[in-house]
Amino acid sequence: VFEAEQFGCPQRAQRMNTAFTPGAFLHQRNGNAARSLPSLTNDLNLWASLHTSFAWLLKACGSRLTEKLLEGAPTEDTLVQMEKQA
Repeated sequence: VFEAEQFGCPQRAQRMNTAFTPGAFLHQRNGNAARSLPSLTNDLNLWASLHTSFAWLLKACGSRLTEKLLEGAPTEDTLVQMEKQA
């Protein structure tokens, strides 16, 4: 996307080198809001892909966690045994 925009608008590099000020930002964008991430990456399925990846990551990390229910204060032998297993 970047190369296509640079080829279509060669004077953009000169404008990018000028100082960015809050007042000039909206003027440079012609009053438009910032573009969305799918339009910047040219990937319309970006959010679905990110959601799938993050859901898998959470599931993979969650499957590695195990909980042990201990009733009462653990004895010293129990603590030593748990440390050996970890």
